[in-house]
Amino acid sequence: MKAEDGAPKDAPSDDAKTPEVSSPDQVERRELSFDERGRAIVFGSSNPSGILPGIVILLSADQESEDQILTRWKSFLDSHKLIVAIPVNPEKSRLTPDDIPLVMTMIQSLAGRSKADLRRIVVVGNREQSQLAWQLVFGGPSPIRGIALNNGWISAAEAGGVDGADKSVLLLDQPETNQAQALMAQCQEALRKSGFWTARPIDSETERTIADWSILLRSF
Repeated sequence: MKAEDGAPKDAPSDDAKTPEVSSPDQVERRELSFDERGRAIVFGSSNPSGILPGIVILLSADQESEDQILTRWKSFLDSHKLIVAIPVNPEKSRLTPDDIPLVMTMIQSLAGRSKADLRRIVVVGNREQSQLAWQLVFGGPSPIRGIALNNGWISAAEAGGVDGADKSVLLLDQPETNQAQALMAQCQEALRKSGFWTARPIDSETERTIADWSILLRSF
């Protein structure tokens, strides 16, 4: 990864019902219910460890199967001490700002009472979820420290309007046209000026890049 620059409440949510747990192949799968807000599917390593895991929240997983997601992330659950969480709204559709309460309740349930590394809570989304990701971080008190975008970028106007001193943005897109490259450069410059640590991938494997980046977040 190439560097380009420069809490949840302690109590878990009462909305979270007893999770369903299964542990095939050293992977623990849980399903958490949050009543009318929706539910969450959570993958983690079943290997005992004294290291608190980071949380990677997938905002753009509505078009993928659990098997597809697990195939890509399974090897990093233990090696990088990660929990991969998939919020699912009642409609099982693309997440929108209306689903912010679902995501925040899920984080509180997963990270409350020191059950996760609060320095390593990140969201991952596509271009369509960039606004949702931004609102999750800056729309109110939030434990989320990083935004990873598979494609697209944050507008310079938005990036320049917040304090990103303890936050990071990972831009995974590789723009090909001159216009797209210029917009990406403007985004990176605006993020740096606002105090974000910005990063660009040097590994072609998206999941590994995100997993490595989540570990680097512990350094600041």
